[in-house]
Amino acid sequence: MSTLKKWRKKVEDLTGIKFQESLTGIRGRYSTRIFLFTDDDIKKFQEVVRLKNQLNLDNAILQAFAPEKETLKPMNERVELLEFIVMDLDLKVNAKTKQLHQENQSLKILVKNLEERISQFEEQAKSKKLFKKKN
Repeated sequence: MSTLKKWRKKVEDLTGIKFQESLTGIRGRYSTRIFLFTDDDIKKFQEVVRLKNQLNLDNAILQAFAPEKETLKPMNERVELLEFIVMDLDLKVNAKTKQLHQENQSLKILVKNLEERISQFEEQAKSKKLFKKKN
């Protein structure tokens, strides 16, 4: 896979930009998809080449292809936000787990009490012979 293909895919993934594409016929039966880059797109790819040694490739792409008047958040900020979200979800899961554990303990106590009451009723029934078999 050529560098341009890899970078095009990376630009689309990072920025959401979709390049214009066209299908061309090859030998009548087959067709291939080609991308139609504008002069502006080519200048931006040249900017990526210039920046990629100073920044990493992802940041160079983000800087070169960032929409005018709007900057994309650097990857570090995105990672920090995701870490915060994961920590928040972890706290919620732990709280829910604790709640479910407490509910489980309460249900165990209720079941034990019910079993004891059933045993008491069975013993009372035996002594009073409430549940005799009829012939």
